[in-house]
Amino acid sequence: MRAMKIKSFSLHFVNPRHWAVLALPALLILLAGAPAPGFSCPGGGDFLKEHHLKVVSLKFFEGPETAPALGARSYQAKFPQASTRYIFWELKLEGAGKRAAATPFAVETFWYDAAGNLIKQATENFTLEKDHLRPWYSHAFGFPVPGQWKPGKYRVVLKIGGKEAASGDFEITPGK
Repeated sequence: MRAMKIKSFSLHFVNPRHWAVLALPALLILLAGAPAPGFSCPGGGDFLKEHHLKVVSLKFFEGPETAPALGARSYQAKFPQASTRYIFWELKLEGAGKRAAATPFAVETFWYDAAGNLIKQATENFTLEKDHLRPWYSHAFGFPVPGQWKPGKYRVVLKIGGKEAASGDFEITPGK
């Protein structure tokens, strides 16, 4: 088995028109009172509260070492083993107002396999920009060559300030 590589990046602002379209399904689920499948948001600790932020979504997409542009991403919960390289998580937040200054923060990421074994732990440093009301952040874990992921269900847990902010599940399916 080849060694896994980690790539990450951060983009902080989503065009409000794009965000509205992307958030509509989550809003409809929320209004219906049903939880979004494979996604939970326990709160994220003091950092999110102190900065008047809430988690809007945690989604997954596949890509090469460098993430595809925002409009070119295909968000999924299932990925075929034969073509999957890196799995990216994308965390979207929403703020209640502008902040006085940009604020650095860290996201701890825990990747678990189907048996609940921790397969990767990473900490990524990001910056919460002072004027971005709907920031999003992304990080990846995987392989440069497709076909290296083992089929099964995986869970990703994100912690900010030592407290769980969001978690989600994805699956690697056998074949193409």
